[in-house]
Amino acid sequence: MNKILIFYNIFTNGGGETNLLNILKHFKDKYNFTIAVKRYNKDTHLYRYLKENKVKLVTVPFPNPIIMSKIKLLWSVFIWPFYLGLKKYDKIISLEFSKATIIYRILFLRKNGIFIWTPIGNPDDIVRHFLRYKNYAKLLDIVIVESEIHKSKLEPFISSQKIVVIPSFCFNNFKSIAGPRVYNPNSLIRIGYLGRYDKNKGIIELLNIFKELSMNDNNLTLSFFGNHGDAKEELLNLADKMKLGNKVMVKGGWNDEAEYEKILNDVDFIVLPSRSEGLPLILLESMAFGIPFVATNVGAISVLSENNPNIIIVKNNYASIKNGLLKMIEKLRNNEINHNNLRKYYYSNFGSDIISDKWNTIFNSKK
Repeated sequence: MNKILIFYNIFTNGGGETNLLNILKHFKDKYNFTIAVKRYNKDTHLYRYLKENKVKLVTVPFPNPIIMSKIKLLWSVFIWPFYLGLKKYDKIISLEFSKATIIYRILFLRKNGIFIWTPIGNPDDIVRHFLRYKNYAKLLDIVIVESEIHKSKLEPFISSQKIVVIPSFCFNNFKSIAGPRVYNPNSLIRIGYLGRYDKNKGIIELLNIFKELSMNDNNLTLSFFGNHGDAKEELLNLADKMKLGNKVMVKGGWNDEAEYEKILNDVDFIVLPSRSEGLPLILLESMAFGIPFVATNVGAISVLSENNPNIIIVKNNYASIKNGLLKMIEKLRNNEINHNNLRKYYYSNFGSDIISDKWNTIFNSKK
């Protein structure tokens, strides 16, 4: 059985963490995984899964994302090898690429092993990070990116033969998708935001836009769902000052698939007005569920728009987001969204069989 060591950070219930969680669930009986984290949050789905399922996990004494980074590095270099029994691994999959990469290769990778870098997030940010450490590029055997846009950004600096595109492995084993609603011109439209309470996600602007829309349309609601983020309190205070009553709800997130499905069944479309993204998992999941979305054209989100008339992607500014919401509301009330076609689009391009085959190829690859 292939032994695979994964270097990761567990901050929130975000897309990256959920992607890894779904990979582990899918392949848990096929490969021998060990997870190594220098920064982590115990109150996350991924961390709980690792502990509850006794996945081999090594950590450092200081989980805070900011403090004592040098001590964490020293701990990973001098203490982890003993925690891991001085083992060597067939594959190392790392979210991190830095000067420490050469140390991790020497300490943990077998002679003919493969080191895989898996950057996530905004493509331009990834390129900037790579260029800081470009002198260490020869240490990378494979680079896995989320989209063709990410690949095109890295190709001037890394051989295209080393770059593999694998979108996030999203949960799609849904058990209770409600039948499609039939709308009329006055139907209540329930807008949902699902994700981190972070200003970079555009949540404050979204609330201001919703206030404008609700002044002319009384049949709209906006619900925020999320477990983490430092802007939740500001969002709550702003919503309270706007006196929108039960039109706006700021809620917690979800703890399991059943709670997640209930949330998805309780919204008519999702909005993601982010200023910066990679290829967001939440948008893939919404399509798998058959829910349309409005999202800003940042990062790699535009790859979801090709031959996909059931979603709306807009420019990253206030007026465009507002117009995108109005357009989606109109399309829903005119019954112009085909939920089944949206699911078919997802499964044809991002389905679990496709993603599973790609990861199997990576896990079984040889130098």
